[in-house]
Amino acid sequence: GHAQRTLVGGVPSFVHCRVAALPLRANSFDVAMDKGTLDALLCCGDERGARELLAQVCRIVRDGGWFFSVTYACPDQRIPLLLSGLPGCRRVRVHKLTLTTRNRFNGRRFHYLYTCRQGSGNSSSVLGNEARLAGRLVAACVTHDVSTTTTLLANGVSPLCTSGNLEGTTASMVAAGVGALGCLRVLADAAGANHMRTACDVLGNAALHHAAKAGQSATLDFLLRYCHPQGNLPTNEEGASVLQMAAASGDLGCVRLLLWREGDRASDGALGACAADHTGFTPLHAAAYRGHRAICEELLAAGADATAECGAPVEGFARQGSKEQWKCASPGQSNCASPAQSNCASPALMAETSGHQMLAKRLRQAAYEQVERERLRRKCSSIVGSSSDVCSLLKAGSE
Repeated sequence: GHAQRTLVGGVPSFVHCRVAALPLRANSFDVAMDKGTLDALLCCGDERGARELLAQVCRIVRDGGWFFSVTYACPDQRIPLLLSGLPGCRRVRVHKLTLTTRNRFNGRRFHYLYTCRQGSGNSSSVLGNEARLAGRLVAACVTHDVSTTTTLLANGVSPLCTSGNLEGTTASMVAAGVGALGCLRVLADAAGANHMRTACDVLGNAALHHAAKAGQSATLDFLLRYCHPQGNLPTNEEGASVLQMAAASGDLGCVRLLLWREGDRASDGALGACAADHTGFTPLHAAAYRGHRAICEELLAAGADATAECGAPVEGFARQGSKEQWKCASPGQSNCASPAQSNCASPALMAETSGHQMLAKRLRQAAYEQVERERLRRKCSSIVGSSSDVCSLLKAGSE
């Protein structure tokens, strides 16, 4: 149309082209921006296409220029791709944008804006002394160096500092994630239990989340005893529980620690095997998608719902769009609904789509058994209710 033919500074306002071969000169732009293209490629499993797009960004954006990416994808999914696909970018900044209710999609409450600067604009010389000291504290935690951690804290380095760390992670979160128990104890003494309990990164992940995500049972146990002796564990900004992250990590010890540390606490909403995030994604979904059969069995034993369905897109997970109707499905059947009916995914469907066929079969069997148990329970309740009514009527008639 007319708008597409309009020229601004000699450059067409709209250019229709392939992302792998942009018809633009090298080093000709100060800023490039993406909203949705990377998501579309990755949700279709085309990582090669996503990397080709980033390679073109590197070519057309001048040294010191910026690349902006707006997406639903959280940092642990997107930052590794950006850092590897943009060789000239040394740091990715993360900005979290809260969505209004009408703009939410599949329960997602945030957009993430990733800003990447090409070349010399990322020089570490811009970091102040406080940030360098905070970086040394983090490095000491990564290497499990308790002595250096103690010395830095004694010299006035704040255990709460996130300066120079754009993801908002503190040294205690790093220590929890790498399993540096000695460093974590020192940091906890310096920061206090309240900080360890309430401090979160930009995604709302506390130190507990970092420990569970990395499968670090020793630091997870310490944090549970030190910060949360009464339970009431936090969820992050997406509503993900600590148990969900432990289930995704594949560490059975962490999962058992959260479920059974003080007896059967599965009824606790934060610890419960059925706790779901804002999209309906449960610990059982997380374990099923990654093929962790032992964890799936542990969660089922704790009361996890094998029929639960979520609407959350998982990057790299090609959604088939079929909703499993357990009320009319036998254990051997995949589903009996039209693929166009729903965008939901059960744990069994996630396991099947990610290539774990035997686990998918086991989860379908569990779902079928749960539905049958619930049907029998309701039938028995109905019979008991009817018997009570009959007895009441007979008693009234005799009087």
